[in-house]
Amino acid sequence: MSDTEFDNTPIKFTNLMSFDSVAELVKAIEKIFLKRWSKPNSSYLREFDSSNGVADVVFFQMRANYRKHLDIGNVPPRWLYALFHMPYRKIFSTDDMAKALGVSQARAKTALRTFISLGFCREGNRKESWKKVKQPQLITNKIYAVEAKLSKWNHALSQAIRYLDYANQSWVVLDSRGATAAIKNIEKFEKFNIGLATIATSGEVTVQFKPETKEAKSEYRLWYSNAEVARILNHF
Repeated sequence: MSDTEFDNTPIKFTNLMSFDSVAELVKAIEKIFLKRWSKPNSSYLREFDSSNGVADVVFFQMRANYRKHLDIGNVPPRWLYALFHMPYRKIFSTDDMAKALGVSQARAKTALRTFISLGFCREGNRKESWKKVKQPQLITNKIYAVEAKLSKWNHALSQAIRYLDYANQSWVVLDSRGATAAIKNIEKFEKFNIGLATIATSGEVTVQFKPETKEAKSEYRLWYSNAEVARILNHF
């Protein structure tokens, strides 16, 4: 997916008279992605749970070598960021891991045993010492989150703001019939750098505001999301 996520070129949908539900709107968004922006190493997931809200659709641009690093999907997502931040090929302690995870030393040892079984760590020569021997890698280059609503733009905006923790862009996409109030409040989308687009049942997409592409606000959420994407891809 490029940085021109939405444009105003109509796409005709067959056998679609109205968006009677958010599910129908999401299907329209997926069709647009598949017809206009789908590229090698790009994909999307519905109902993506980042532990900070569930986006209706999330589009991913994967790194060229992402298949080599899908092993992060075997790591519990809440542990991956701590693993990444442990020093590479240097000794660290159980206490270091416990502090990074925000858990007890006993719980940290459980995580460390998992990291060892997955080939990321090994035990050190001294008691309670460990060494990271393989560095986890992110598998996405860009993440675009979408919150779809028929008309409840205020709620959609609130949700979309949360997705900026892990996404490079976050969008609200509305049924054009219910978008009048959102368009009148476009300054709120501009303030929070949240994209706003509308889709008509004819297939016409109108971009009301295109956000800047930025780095994710939270490294923890970014690593969590990459682990979740990898976990899902491992089951395909």
